[in-house]
Amino acid sequence: MPILFGKEEFHRALPPADLSLDEEIFYLDQTKEIFDDYDAYFERLIQLNSMEWSSSLSGKIGLTYEEAVESETDARTFIDSFPEYLENPLLFLTHKFSSRTRIDDLVNDMFVIMKDRYFIGEEVMYREKSAKKNARILSVSYSGGNWSPKKNKQNVHENGTTEKDGSKKPKHKAAEPELPPPNSYLYTIQLLRGDESDEESSEDEEDDDGVREMVLYSTLSRPKDFSTKHRLKIFLRYTTEVENAILVVKPSLIMDHRLEQQLWTSIFAGPLPELPQMAKVFKAKPSEKAEKSRKSITEKKEAKSTTKSPKEEVNGTKTEKPKKKSELDKSAEKAKKLSKQQKKILTQQEDLKSSFEQGEKFGVIGMEKWRQTERLLMPEEIEALKAAVKEAKEQRQLEERERLKEQRRREREELAERRKPRDDLLCDDLEPLPDYRPLELPSWLSAEMFAELLSLHQFFVCFAELLDIRDDSVVSFNNIVNAVFSNNPQKSPISELLSILLRAKAERANEEDGDEADIDNTDDIGNEANCDLYNKVHGEHIRKINRLHENYRITYGESPRNLPSDWLTVTEVLYLNLKTAGYYPSGKIYSHRYFNRGGIRCYEDPGYEFVLENAEIFEKLSQVTVFELNPQERLALLQVLTRQLLTYTTYRDTLDERMNSLQETKKQIKQLKVWDVAQEKEAKEAKLARESEKEQSKEQGEKSDADEKKSDKSKPGKEVVKIRAYIKAVNDGRRIFNLDEVKSIMLADVPYDEMELYEIAEVRQHQKSLYEEKINGLQELMCDLYAQLGLCFLGRDRTYRTYYFLEAIPIVLVEEPTSIPIGECEQPTPLQLKQTNETNNNLDEERIRRLACTGSNQTCPIHGASRSFPRWSYLSEKGTVDKLLEACNRRGFREMELADNITNIRQTLSKTIDEQISTLSEEEILNHLALSPSPEEFSVENIFQDLEREIRAMILDLEEKIETRAIGRIECATDRETWRDSLEQTGDTTAYCFKNEVRIKYTSKDAEPVFKGEQLSELDSIARLAIALLQLAQGIKLECLNPPFTQEKDKKDPKVLPSTTFVNWQQELLSSKSISRIALLFNTLEMAIEWTQLRGQGNKCKICHKRGNIENLAQCRDCDRCYHTTCAKFKIPKLYDWQCPDCVEAEKIKQSKKKGRRLRDELEQHRGMNDVYEDDMNSDVGAGSSHENGWSDSKEKNYSLRGSRKRGETSDRKSDTRDDRKRRATARTSYINYFEKDDSYSDASSGDFSRKRRKTAENLNIRALSMGLRESDSSEIKRQLQLCEEIVRATMHHECGLPFTDPVNLKEYPDYVEVIKYPMDLRKIMSKLKYFEYDTAGQVWDDFKLIFDNCRAYNDEDSELHEYADTLQSFVAEKFRKGFGMKV
Repeated sequence: MPILFGKEEFHRALPPADLSLDEEIFYLDQTKEIFDDYDAYFERLIQLNSMEWSSSLSGKIGLTYEEAVESETDARTFIDSFPEYLENPLLFLTHKFSSRTRIDDLVNDMFVIMKDRYFIGEEVMYREKSAKKNARILSVSYSGGNWSPKKNKQNVHENGTTEKDGSKKPKHKAAEPELPPPNSYLYTIQLLRGDESDEESSEDEEDDDGVREMVLYSTLSRPKDFSTKHRLKIFLRYTTEVENAILVVKPSLIMDHRLEQQLWTSIFAGPLPELPQMAKVFKAKPSEKAEKSRKSITEKKEAKSTTKSPKEEVNGTKTEKPKKKSELDKSAEKAKKLSKQQKKILTQQEDLKSSFEQGEKFGVIGMEKWRQTERLLMPEEIEALKAAVKEAKEQRQLEERERLKEQRRREREELAERRKPRDDLLCDDLEPLPDYRPLELPSWLSAEMFAELLSLHQFFVCFAELLDIRDDSVVSFNNIVNAVFSNNPQKSPISELLSILLRAKAERANEEDGDEADIDNTDDIGNEANCDLYNKVHGEHIRKINRLHENYRITYGESPRNLPSDWLTVTEVLYLNLKTAGYYPSGKIYSHRYFNRGGIRCYEDPGYEFVLENAEIFEKLSQVTVFELNPQERLALLQVLTRQLLTYTTYRDTLDERMNSLQETKKQIKQLKVWDVAQEKEAKEAKLARESEKEQSKEQGEKSDADEKKSDKSKPGKEVVKIRAYIKAVNDGRRIFNLDEVKSIMLADVPYDEMELYEIAEVRQHQKSLYEEKINGLQELMCDLYAQLGLCFLGRDRTYRTYYFLEAIPIVLVEEPTSIPIGECEQPTPLQLKQTNETNNNLDEERIRRLACTGSNQTCPIHGASRSFPRWSYLSEKGTVDKLLEACNRRGFREMELADNITNIRQTLSKTIDEQISTLSEEEILNHLALSPSPEEFSVENIFQDLEREIRAMILDLEEKIETRAIGRIECATDRETWRDSLEQTGDTTAYCFKNEVRIKYTSKDAEPVFKGEQLSELDSIARLAIALLQLAQGIKLECLNPPFTQEKDKKDPKVLPSTTFVNWQQELLSSKSISRIALLFNTLEMAIEWTQLRGQGNKCKICHKRGNIENLAQCRDCDRCYHTTCAKFKIPKLYDWQCPDCVEAEKIKQSKKKGRRLRDELEQHRGMNDVYEDDMNSDVGAGSSHENGWSDSKEKNYSLRGSRKRGETSDRKSDTRDDRKRRATARTSYINYFEKDDSYSDASSGDFSRKRRKTAENLNIRALSMGLRESDSSEIKRQLQLCEEIVRATMHHECGLPFTDPVNLKEYPDYVEVIKYPMDLRKIMSKLKYFEYDTAGQVWDDFKLIFDNCRAYNDEDSELHEYADTLQSFVAEKFRKGFGMKV
């Protein structure tokens, strides 16, 4: 169809026929026209740019020529792509049933019929099991029964009035077609398998013929591209024409589609549709009187036209039309020859020539009555002419303003529509994204596990404070990878990570869960309507878990969550926690937990779900240790603990708080940017206003006027005065006292309109610098918040790839989505041709280059089979961040968020990539991510042997302590030495069971033995270790066991009886299937032993190192030290329930600290007792004794590692001499030295494998030797550690050693922890040596060096402590060189 200008069809102008080769022409590219006249060219150009064009095909009006051509092209493209299965039904309905005269009414009829109804042969979308499939309608059946249209049908006019008897009715809503409702029809469809080629089909789907019957309309849908009213209007406008005022189908289409031969049942089913019938309006026949009057008027007009006026006779011309300008000019030349009256008429017409031209220009109607030469115009007529011209001019101006206003409104709407956010793949201005380097993971690490490890690392980093992680290296990414993949107990940190999580879970559960409810007590259960114990699916299982939790609590004396864990027991503690996960707490606690933890139920506990879903891993955990599991299983255990922690209120609130802080910071940055733009605008406006005032004052040129203006100006406000003072102080380099107040003013709304011209630019510059400082501070805060969240989620791009920033590593990773739905191809990305020189045929190549949708599953790089992004990649080249920001489309939902987040931390990202990542190779990147080399693999057999050897050593050591302290004796059928040798060599003591059977002690005499006879020879090594521990436990005296292993008979009778806990403990021990359970039961037994009972029996005197007669052996009630009354030179009032002098001193010091003062008199009275140990100390100190008298009284000050900032303050112990302090330190260390030199504690042997086991002071005697050294049979290690102790003592006694002996007093130096992150002192080194926390002498030297480095970092270079640190470091370095040959 043609393009119209106004209401006329546009035709291109033909080129001039007489053009010559050297003639200048004007070529119009838009219409391909050639003009030889510039005025014609310019007029056509103006015409093309005017908004008076329209497209007859699309129906759009008010367009420019280019817009009309584009609209016409789009409409034709749509018509060409209109599906045939819809074209035929629409034409049939229009031809057979419609009699509409307006296109909008016809479109509405077709839209109503098509809504929720589908024609035979139509291709639709069928929804089956939440999946959409392509299908074709095979047939339609009607099931609506008898249906008839509404009665009293009326013929409806186009203007909405109704007609029955010819009278008009009021306007009402236009009638619509009538058909049975959509639910009256059932469809038979055929699934189209052409689009399912990429999906895997099962055997059942292959046998399916794809036919679906009795399909409801609600499961069907058609594409909206062809069913909207706008699209239907284009199609119907193209296929219809007007005939007798009614829209009918074009005859050619009737022939092509054979509409006359088609039936209603060939396209649909059921009753025929009832479409509104439009009444034809016929003109009434005029009356005879009216006809005669009409003929009379016509005859008079014809007679008048044939009669010539006098003027026409004179001039010989007719006056049918007004004279043109040229005719008026000729009339003026002949005026001299005319009569006087005629001359006046022509002169008047000449004077009104300009008015006539304006009238024609502005379209004044009826200009003929003023432009004539028959008579002179009266003044009133001339005024009427001028008024008509003025009115027409104003009307034209008004119309022009309205047109411009409408044009601007449309432009704003188009701009707003263009700026409106949308899906990234629907943006028509996409730019190519930069390329990223693929991350080639090692063969032992899958991409999925890498993602899980990153998520796990994020959890530890995010909640490091709640997890009480003091050393970040413990939860580093490298440590997590080793924990999951390394099974070497010596190197794998899996036990440390599990212990951290279990300890955190116990802390939270103690606060929010409590113990289990008594399921037999209805008051303890709570509201039945809200009780999980009555759940039909999980209720019975939860009841069993409650009983199990109670049983374990009785057996171990603690809830399973509170059991201490180390590398030996962590497996069993984890097993018990998972086994009892989901127990039902008491009613009040459950209600509180339910409402504060997101409505979580017992059966929704992640541990509970894990046990049900991973029964194989859970069963395996009951028999082996975590070191024997595979990496996937170890990772699953770590993940289930993290999921459990995330259900607690504290963790949920912490995460929400940090996310809210992050969102608030983003909001502040956004508001600050908007504020900066507004301030820039205000500054420019104020500057323009001042420049305008300056120009006006120059034009006036009078100085007095300028002075008057200055005097009239109002005084500046307080803010302006303060800003001026601030600017002047900055320029002069003076100190600014009210800086914070000025900053608050500058970062608010600055009153630029009150400032002078020369001030505005300078103030704005300072404001800009403060703004940038504020922005940088907020961005740094955002980086810190991202660091607290661990894995920083930056956003997704148009391809749905996810971007992460890991500050702890650091690196920017890009992940290919695996679980995020990315949809299917619906329509290609609408790229604009003006953006590229490509043609329509090559648009798909351009879309692929820009990573846009092509609309085809075969070629689409986003949704199709050709999608080929690596699972993990990373930003590796310099400038990649800037390229990514330039490529991100700010109108797309995903890339808009990605660009905003990258902008907020752009400096950090650019610095990370440009300075670190871009310089690394692929191999170095793997090292950077701690993914190379591969973790060390350890034999499972070796793991079990080492663990078994460790348990044997623990049992032997416990037996030694029990025997030494006379707490009990092994219950076996042989002597002690034979039993120990058998356990140490073979781990089997079953041959020494009484009566060749194993019984549970303190049960009924009729109880059957657990093992007997041949059963003992068939037991595995775990059961044999359990029997050895049982023989040892059954030999302990009941009075030496604490509750809950024992209980008193009653208050009157102090006799101790065995408890049910002890019986359950024996049963649990004999049923052990894993070595970890034996270790846990061993710890439970060890903690239950009352070591203070009868502990003097078998102990040695700390003076003579002999046991001697127990009747003469006195024992301190606090420190477990024993002394013969004949050996001690101090007074011993009684053998039991007394304190040694050292303990008395320690207790008094502790009390004095609480009161805030030192009790010097009570310390002095015990000073003499330390002289007994001087000889022993002199031999122990060695080289350190030479410095005993080197400290002068003049240096008795309160020095510390960073105390030089408070020089001059005296010490709290200024009354004590250096000898007093030395003797106190000597007395404390001498007791430990004597105890460690006791040969009775060095008999235990160990194998090749040993590991440190930490115990709390409540569980073990704090003076006991460490397990690690007892297991080591290397005399060289002992010698090195003893030599290190001598070096520490010598350093303490050095003349410069006193400031470094004790920790820094944080009350005196509160800022110490802000400067020094890892404090260290000599007493701490000695403590770590006593508990064997060092493996090599090099580690001891590192702590020495840390002391001296801390001192230099905190104190000034010219301070006295700086010199002490240098002197003492040289002294210690010389000792290490001589003692170990180390190069330090």
